[in-house]
Amino acid sequence: MKQLKVILIIAMLLSTGLSGQNIPTYPIPSYNVPIVNYGNFVPALVLARNPTKAKKEVNVTIHGSMGAYASVEVYSLDGFDVLGPYIVYAGDTLTVEIDEREWGVMIWSSFNIEADVWFSGGDKTPGK
Repeated sequence: MKQLKVILIIAMLLSTGLSGQNIPTYPIPSYNVPIVNYGNFVPALVLARNPTKAKKEVNVTIHGSMGAYASVEVYSLDGFDVLGPYIVYAGDTLTVEIDEREWGVMIWSSFNIEADVWFSGGDKTPGK
């Protein structure tokens, strides 16, 4: 089932790209990023695996008007796992525990929102 979700996300990304719309991609960490329909976030630096296997978290905060929300999926860059979708309302922060692999975040919203995306925990991130 997880493999199917990854394939569906890739298919959606490819079909959107082929229709002339590029999916904006931003580094993690990023703050106050305007999301126009969707945004993809990937680590600014892809480092070697964390040999201590310390748990880390990816955090997503949505900013917008009251009632605005976004759908958020957290996916491993190796393509094996997709976590979510999660619904995150404006003013809320989603925190998802992830393992030592590299992870990305996809955000979809039809509202005028901004997003903060950052890692916490583990060895490589200072947090927000």
